[in-house]
Amino acid sequence: MMIKLFIILSLLATLSNAQAANIGGNMGFGNSVDCASVKRDIIRQWADLREFFRPEQRDLKRPRSREFFCVAAQYARSAMPSGRFSAQLQCYSSQGTKFCCDQRESACAGIN
Repeated sequence: MMIKLFIILSLLATLSNAQAANIGGNMGFGNSVDCASVKRDIIRQWADLREFFRPEQRDLKRPRSREFFCVAAQYARSAMPSGRFSAQLQCYSSQGTKFCCDQRESACAGIN
């Protein structure tokens, strides 16, 4: 199931925003410009969020920019809330994919 999601996200990453909108509103893949602030918040709050993203790796360093992916905010509505790990972000888990959104749920980002 995770492989299918990854393939879909990879295919959508190659499409322009206009093409992606024509095949179903980005199908869970968000605009990288919109999620830049969420990426920065995750990096800043990594000490609190590291266990959410990678519970099996205690000594994990902060993620690099290239490890992030953006998630369409509407995808968060169908995901399972995973609790509050920070005051600025709400984190979710859906089919093995973990990501966080800003307080307004207008931008979301996850880590590969």
